[in-house]
Amino acid sequence: MNQDRRIDFPKNLIMLTREDVGYLLKATPEMVSVWNELGILHGIKTGRNIMFSQTEVERFQNDYQGYDLSSYEKSKKAYESLILEKENL
Repeated sequence: MNQDRRIDFPKNLIMLTREDVGYLLKATPEMVSVWNELGILHGIKTGRNIMFSQTEVERFQNDYQGYDLSSYEKSKKAYESLILEKENL
């Protein structure tokens, strides 16, 4: 007999969908996809879905604090700006 058992995973192992991330960051799932495509927010492709770790969402929040990511163009500009900033360190 197969019994269901509950496994308590550490918080940092629980993966989030783009809808989850969008909800948490007050953005649309489509904007989350844009950030993933630009390399701003790194997801993991799992079959048909892209999943995001909570650690990655926290990194995103820290790296892009103060930037305007409200459109594709602004997100791309922020990404390029951050890359240049890191290269100059």
